[in-house]
Amino acid sequence: WAEFKTAMYQERVDQFGNLKQVTFKDPTKRWPSYGTKTINNVDELQKLMDQAVLQDATGTRWSNYNPETDSAVHKLKRAIFKAYLDQTNDFRSSIFENKK
Repeated sequence: WAEFKTAMYQERVDQFGNLKQVTFKDPTKRWPSYGTKTINNVDELQKLMDQAVLQDATGTRWSNYNPETDSAVHKLKRAIFKAYLDQTNDFRSSIFENKK
C-alpha cells in the first residue's frame, strides 16, 4: 500500500509542469472588493504559498487566534481549492493539462 501511495504521489509531482491555469478570489484583498489572482504554473503557486507562510510566521498572534479564519495559508489553500473545484466540475476532470 505504501508503494502504491508513493507511486501515485510521484505521478502527481511529475505532472506539476502541466498544472492548468486557475483564477481565484485573492484572499489578501478585503471583502467586498475581492480582486482575482491567476496562477499559470506551479512556481507561481509556490511563491504565493511562501508569502502566505511568511505572513503567518511573522504576523501577530492573539488569544482568540483561529487558523481557519486568520491564517493566510489556510485562506489561500481554500481559495485555490474552491477555484479548482469549480473549474474541474468537482474534480471530475483533471487539474493537469493533457499534453502528449
